[in-house]
Amino acid sequence: MFLEFNKYSKEEMRQFERFVRSSYFNANEKLENLFYYLKSYYPNITEDDIKPSIIWAAATKGEKFKDTNYRKLVSDFTDLLERFFVQNEFDTDREYKKIILLRNLRKRKIKKRFDKTYVELMKEMNSQFSKDGDYYFRKSLVISEKYQNDFGKIKFEYSPLLQEQSDNIDYLILFEKLHMFHQMFQSKQNSADRNNYVQIWHDEVFRRVEKDIAAIERNHPNIYIIYLVLKMLRDNDDKIMNDLKAYLNKVGSKYPVSQLG
Repeated sequence: MFLEFNKYSKEEMRQFERFVRSSYFNANEKLENLFYYLKSYYPNITEDDIKPSIIWAAATKGEKFKDTNYRKLVSDFTDLLERFFVQNEFDTDREYKKIILLRNLRKRKIKKRFDKTYVELMKEMNSQFSKDGDYYFRKSLVISEKYQNDFGKIKFEYSPLLQEQSDNIDYLILFEKLHMFHQMFQSKQNSADRNNYVQIWHDEVFRRVEKDIAAIERNHPNIYIIYLVLKMLRDNDDKIMNDLKAYLNKVGSKYPVSQLG
């Protein structure tokens, strides 16, 4: 684990330093001492620098070495590092932070803030062009929070929220199934094992997409693209390949650069 620090960027080291020094996240002085010891050798930490006796001496400033205490130190440092990974990911994910906020506002019955946050989230999500599995999953969380928040008022009424949730879950299933079929196709092409994968719902998924192909092309581009890719590979059809190229040329600029390539 300690040698992995050599792979961290300078920015990651700065972020972890702030994390280690925060009394909210870390109240253990030994862990802070250990971090600064590792930092002094970064990015050229060697096996000789991380021998147990040396690590213990750097962290404790002279306490007698005991193997059980050393193992506890390493365990605590590992836990701190893993909490940093999670917190760092959370801090950079603005949308997910808002979803967690929405859940807490509902639980605490802070209605005005809940309504405002819900409207903001749905506006942001509905404006997104790219819609992958993560998009549909997160939208499901948001709609679920709204339904639970409004349940007392609507439990005896027809709820458009339930229909919206059902439709959204349908698209989540379509997206994930199509991607799974694509992965299975690639695996089979690359594998010497000729066993066939069991592809439950394969025909149903294709029929469902083809039934609403115009709406899916217009409103669910990621599903449409993976559908065309699979159909092209399955049928070895040049026309489908040309359709795919034309569609990508038309919509490619609407995708974030990170999703192209």
